[in-house]
Amino acid sequence: MTEKSVAIIIIRNSKGQYFLNKRLSTKKIFPSLYALGAGGKIDPGETPENAAKRELFEETKIQEPIRYLGEFLYSDSSVTQRVYSYAVVTEQEISNYDREWEWSGWVNEDQVLELLDSKSICPDTEVAFSLLISATTNKSLTLKQSF
Repeated sequence: MTEKSVAIIIIRNSKGQYFLNKRLSTKKIFPSLYALGAGGKIDPGETPENAAKRELFEETKIQEPIRYLGEFLYSDSSVTQRVYSYAVVTEQEISNYDREWEWSGWVNEDQVLELLDSKSICPDTEVAFSLLISATTNKSLTLKQSF
């Protein structure tokens, strides 16, 4: 299996809400699972940060500074990918990106944690979320699955 590189950008607002989207059921990787924010494949010759900014703008029209959270290797039976994680805080209204998402909207942290418990969030997004929690609270999120 070939390793690919992707960028994930977790989107929050000043109220502590997260922007959540449900991936289309036709997606090859993680169909019908939820993701926090935006993201996608890093193109050849593109830096992870530039890919993150491009994906963030393509999917949400947001052009605000992003914060690097870290990188990790995610692998399961269907995909192996190097994931570069970022975060952004915005007050911008975000429209549903119909090309990639069945649904999108703002949710509170308790709702995110419920989706994590039910394994309804993309597993790579789960790791990125734990990086964000660690970076913003100096606490670790206990993951129920090893990666």
